[in-house]
Amino acid sequence: MGSFREDLKILEDTELYARMLDAGLEVGVLRRPLAVRRLHEAQITHNYLLDYQESLAALLSGRTPPREFAAAREQLARDTASYLWKGLQPQAARKFILQELGPKARLSALYALSFLPVGLLSAAKALRRRCQMRRYDPRKASLELQRVYAIILPLLNEENNSHA
Repeated sequence: MGSFREDLKILEDTELYARMLDAGLEVGVLRRPLAVRRLHEAQITHNYLLDYQESLAALLSGRTPPREFAAAREQLARDTASYLWKGLQPQAARKFILQELGPKARLSALYALSFLPVGLLSAAKALRRRCQMRRYDPRKASLELQRVYAIILPLLNEENNSHA
């Protein structure tokens, strides 16, 4: 199947899997989570424009049929614009969605939302985060989630203390 593409920085694994699937490799599904993903502001996947380009490369590597490629490209463009908007870059979101979808972008709710001031978006994002923190409070979690928190929280605290 070849190696990871060195020109890709985010989705090199996804692109390799697309080539493997295109070559007819059989795959299976593990229904049990094997890892925990930590989200933070400095991760490379916050480079949404690069992620978009690499997603298109993975689709092309998998030789996605033209109709499916067009639909996936449009959805990826909408998702990328949404990530930019949520990342407090409404003008970049608007410019990107117009560039990728053309005039029909102006009909989307996201296009209209891209005119909201960054200050308002920032306040809404902070409020949402506070609500999520309450919702996922470890003291209110299921027993299974409490076991996960018991493993993860000390690691996160250790990491936060090492950066202080």
